[in-house]
Amino acid sequence: MKKTFIVIAISINLCAQTNNTIRYLDKNRVKARINTTNDKFWNIIGDGKRSYEVPVGQGKHVMFGNSIWIGGLDNGGQLKISANTYKQSGTDFWQGPLDTSNFNVNISTNSSIYNRLWKIDCNDISNFIIAFNNGSVTAGTYTVPQDILDYPAKGTANFQKNLNPFVDVNNNGIYDPQQGGDYPLIKGHQQILSIFNDGYFIHTETQGVNMGVEIHERSYAYSEPNIVDSMKAINYTTFYHYTIYNRSPYNYTNVFISDWSDMILGYPNDDYIGSDTTNNFAYCYNSDSNDETTLGYSG
Repeated sequence: MKKTFIVIAISINLCAQTNNTIRYLDKNRVKARINTTNDKFWNIIGDGKRSYEVPVGQGKHVMFGNSIWIGGLDNGGQLKISANTYKQSGTDFWQGPLDTSNFNVNISTNSSIYNRLWKIDCNDISNFIIAFNNGSVTAGTYTVPQDILDYPAKGTANFQKNLNPFVDVNNNGIYDPQQGGDYPLIKGHQQILSIFNDGYFIHTETQGVNMGVEIHERSYAYSEPNIVDSMKAINYTTFYHYTIYNRSPYNYTNVFISDWSDMILGYPNDDYIGSDTTNNFAYCYNSDSNDETTLGYSG
């Protein structure tokens, strides 16, 4: 593994939780909590409860936690690994990109800029385009959504120059929504972007050695209310796209990447986990026909 590869798949945080570090993917029949720095589907602080509700409005949840794990051997055969579950003992990941010249992380700088999430809906983009085309944006009579204004399309200093994709309306190579009409290029009908890394020298969750990777995670969903019955599962589905950059001086071999999920289907004490190796997916199901209590889908 060298420099760049892309994976498509389905700490206690060093900064206080804010509205920008907790967002919900809620475009369709799912309401999924996304936290910064490689954490999803649970309340990091507070009640610690799971937060992947489907269908929305019924108070039933199917997931408790999710993160990406990655490990591999460097040139000298040393195992390096970054992973976390519930950050019981610490963290392996930090917010923001890595310095491309030495794969270091400035925790103070990154915390102030990148300890956040960017949530953008396709309706936000459509309304912005209309407002820009009719002159409302440049006239200042339309308020551009903050996540469009602040979208990290371009890196500064020694960070990667082209951080995340955007539509460059005037083709000048600069991300400038207010004057140029530029806007983020998102996946799905709603997207939440998170940027994090494993570049700090101490991994207190796994006690492993860092790989020097920078990860851009895009959580997204589609909403298609008029889709044919055979395809309606799309409205109960969320997607996660990871772009992983190797910022280290090492070439890695035997790299394994895993999507760690703590699946709890309704009532938690009667669940089984299965896998379909032919079609390459895992699933959770109830061991009996009664998913009891108010937590369960039968309750």
